[in-house]
Amino acid sequence: MHLGLWALEVMAGKVVFGTPKEVQASRDLWAAMNAPREKPQPTEKAEIAPAPDAGAIPLPSIVETYGVFDVRDDGTLVCPNSRPLAGPNLPRENSQQGRVLKALTMQRGGTINSLRKAYAKWEQVAVELCRRLDLELIYRHDGHEVDGIVDANTKVFVRRRLPRAA
Repeated sequence: MHLGLWALEVMAGKVVFGTPKEVQASRDLWAAMNAPREKPQPTEKAEIAPAPDAGAIPLPSIVETYGVFDVRDDGTLVCPNSRPLAGPNLPRENSQQGRVLKALTMQRGGTINSLRKAYAKWEQVAVELCRRLDLELIYRHDGHEVDGIVDANTKVFVRRRLPRAA
């Protein structure tokens, strides 16, 4: 206790101890430690305009609901995140088939990488699942419908199978 009081007196300059250089350095440190902290001033942030998404496919509007899926005006299906993937004919949500179906019906369709994460052999599972649920796979690359996977930027969608013309 006595030592602490003595150290405070040295810092306050009431007692001379050590070389003047050491004492001054200690006093400066003590003053800095006990000084009120300065509030950081807000910095001006330059407004950054969003980059144009040149390769984005415009989202069609939702026109109806089909089972747990919303149907867009182009016929593709989307399963909103808030809606569980459940139904009498649908696979369990965390099964391999359920993960593939969920990835296929994401907001902008499943990218190849998201589908590979769902299941390595996603295409076999998706084809079988679509056949069973009377759906079909469609592929889009650079905003155009293509026959199959072009590269990792190809988006895959699920669409209700259109009735065949008689």
